[in-house]
Amino acid sequence: MGGHPEHFLVGLSTKTGDIELRQRVDPPGSDPAALLQRTGLNLDGGRVVFAMGGNYGDCATYRGRVISVEEGALDRQYLPSTIVRAIARGDLDGGAAPVVDARGNVWVSVGNGSVHSTGQAYDDSDSALELTANGRLEQYFAPSSWTSDNASDFDMSTAPVLLADGQVVLAGKSPVVYLLNGEHLGGIGKQEASLSSVCSNDIDGGSAIVE
Repeated sequence: MGGHPEHFLVGLSTKTGDIELRQRVDPPGSDPAALLQRTGLNLDGGRVVFAMGGNYGDCATYRGRVISVEEGALDRQYLPSTIVRAIARGDLDGGAAPVVDARGNVWVSVGNGSVHSTGQAYDDSDSALELTANGRLEQYFAPSSWTSDNASDFDMSTAPVLLADGQVVLAGKSPVVYLLNGEHLGGIGKQEASLSSVCSNDIDGGSAIVE
């Protein structure tokens, strides 16, 4: 009685199962009840990287977040993904963990945001984002249809797939698969190629690569 929602990162010993890390990870100023951890965890260089979005149905007001927690110091860094431009909604979705490349940059896909009109400024939604390890936005891609995709709940719902040749594969609920230039995502509508109607159902979840 009288409790309230909170999100914790918990680390267990692989030998004993004992709890070795328990850190609250709700972003400052957020409403924890409006947030849901929508991704898996990625461990890179002593950091645990994951993301939060909204609850099922995008109820309440929230801002998507990419979160990086240092294993040892337990210092939290809130990497600005969709909150760079302070939108009300911007799910980081799909179940797969954020991708960390060889340079330590973090790649995430972002779902639908709150902007549905072409007369409004782009808000980093319906996208692939590349962030530096300290949270600076390096580059992004979104389809030209991003506003209508937002209105139709057509999230980018799989983690960006980083190929060995530098290309990136991105897919979502539209269902369209996009081939991108990883060195130059190009912003809105700058895919190298796209393939539509690849699936009869939503495309979401993790990814597998066969080189």
